[in-house]
Amino acid sequence: MSASLFRAKFLGSTTVGERGQIVIPAEARKEYGLESGDKVLVFGRPGRMGLLLVKDEVIAGYVDQTMAQLSDLEKLLARPPKDSKAHAPSPGRSKSPRNPKPRG
Repeated sequence: MSASLFRAKFLGSTTVGERGQIVIPAEARKEYGLESGDKVLVFGRPGRMGLLLVKDEVIAGYVDQTMAQLSDLEKLLARPPKDSKAHAPSPGRSKSPRNPKPRG
């Protein structure tokens, strides 16, 4: 078992009901700000080690941050290089490859 599993905080236990429902313990709801009607996304851990519950607004926040970062990156990539001369060939040099393939 992973050592990180033992670093998790135990917040109570629950039982899966006949219809697959669970009740999230009150301490966990309070600590994570879960209220009636909140949407929670359920993710599975690799190797069937457990489930991860995440409020949908948390995922939406991550998506918003990622989109903003991608937008910033897109703007950065669209800018011309600061010193366009640094990428141009030297005046006395040809633009052709150094070792052209022989013809014929």
